Amino acid sequence: MILDGVLQLAPDFLLPDLKWTTGDNPPDFLAIALNGQRFGLELTEWLHPEQTRLSINRQNVRLKLRLALEPFVKEYRPKHFGSLTICPLFSRQLYREPPLKPRPEPGLAAAFRYEFRKFIHEMDTPMLEEYGWQFLVRDFSRYQLLRQHILDVVFTAKTTLPEHWIHFVSEGGAYDPTSATTGLLHCIQNKTKKYDDGLCTRQNLSELILLVHYGVRGLIHNTPFRWMNEKASDLEIIQRIANAELIVNSGQFQRVFLYFAFNEGTLLQLYP
Repeated sequence: MILDGVLQLAPDFLLPDLKWTTGDNPPDFLAIALNGQRFGLELTEWLHPEQTRLSINRQNVRLKLRLALEPFVKEYRPKHFGSLTICPLFSRQLYREPPLKPRPEPGLAAAFRYEFRKFIHEMDTPMLEEYGWQFLVRDFSRYQLLRQHILDVVFTAKTTLPEHWIHFVSEGGAYDPTSATTGLLHCIQNKTKKYDDGLCTRQNLSELILLVHYGVRGLIHNTPFRWMNEKASDLEIIQRIANAELIVNSGQFQRVFLYFAFNEGTLLQLYP
């Protein structure tokens, strides 16, 4: 799918009239030219490992709580507030999926929903309207499951009642763009140190090429790489940083490219 996107964007990628097939892993793909030259293409995804792990975990926490509360959301309409936002305790999972069976444990999900329903019924009184536009609750000491899985709940005053009146805190805030480029260098280094100098000989390759791709998973799970630099564009800065790394150590790769796999697509050569 990644290679299809690259070839649609640049049909003559590497050389015109190449015949592409699946490689022997390594490489991921093999391209054969009309003159018999063989080009190996390795793929790697630009992701920051730690950010991705944490983001996926938080996404799973929110999803499990949302699924547990969904029946209550559909049946109940708030009377004295408009909506609420839940900040989960991301260190706890409501339930663990059995292998290959991503289904909630009915008893635990139902017990959590029961406690949350009781909490809402106790809070949804005329007194809540007296607290103003927003009201923060952090005391869940009387609710065993709520205090294990929720840090706080913010009630927002009633305006136009939304269809979905329960929301969850999303990712956001200030970021350091070097975190993103650290992820890029990490994935490049993992590849440059992986293969020995006999790979091209064994596979009879004229060149071994690395294609780094950045797509939806990077956009969702990692902080942006925007530098807000007036003298150079973000892509120019990325090229400069990656090229400096690859000049020192490109491993067995003769060329390295970066492909942005979203919108219209963008293909950059990072090295040489």
